[in-house]
Amino acid sequence: MNAVTMKEFIMKQARKIWNYIYKPRSYAAEDNLGYEAESIEDQHLSVCENQELTEPHLIRPPLKPEHAAAAKHNHKVKEFLGQNAEFGDSDTKDAEGLYDLQPQLSKMAAREAELLCRLRDAEEAHARQREKQNLDQLSRIRLEEENARLVAKVEQMACEGNMRVQARYEKFHQLKFLNYVLLQEREKAWEIERAALMARISRQKHGGKLQ
Repeated sequence: MNAVTMKEFIMKQARKIWNYIYKPRSYAAEDNLGYEAESIEDQHLSVCENQELTEPHLIRPPLKPEHAAAAKHNHKVKEFLGQNAEFGDSDTKDAEGLYDLQPQLSKMAAREAELLCRLRDAEEAHARQREKQNLDQLSRIRLEEENARLVAKVEQMACEGNMRVQARYEKFHQLKFLNYVLLQEREKAWEIERAALMARISRQKHGGKLQ
């Protein structure tokens, strides 16, 4: 392989690596390209090694440790949120490696608003349920009070009925006693009348014999 062919091969590989690393893309496309995901430091070292041979004026400074850590963190955040993260030139120029989380924040805010709405609806439903329970309890208390009043009224009526029965019973006994007294007096009167009649008959018999 001559020097020209080797140079073209190296430049071709460098362009592939350059496009893979710095071209805006989705991390989900890594499997389709046939490349394995590398760390940001490894990607930078790989492209620098090729740029030293082909395009040394385009070599960019390596990321600072804190920026690299931030980039890794943001990549994990993107994976956690289930979104396809895009790493563009604007993110590499400032060496921040930060991703635009505004859509995710908007979704989180919408989700929070939805949860708050559901929570408010649940609280209102719970309040209505508590109010219904209080009304049911109040109705039950009133029903028990009404039942107690009815029971007391029935007992009072029964007591009054018993008192009336007792009064009638006592009156009956009084009438019975008066009847007994009257019978005794009549029997005595009959005995007197019988004795007088017997005396009259006896006198009439003795008077007839004397004549």
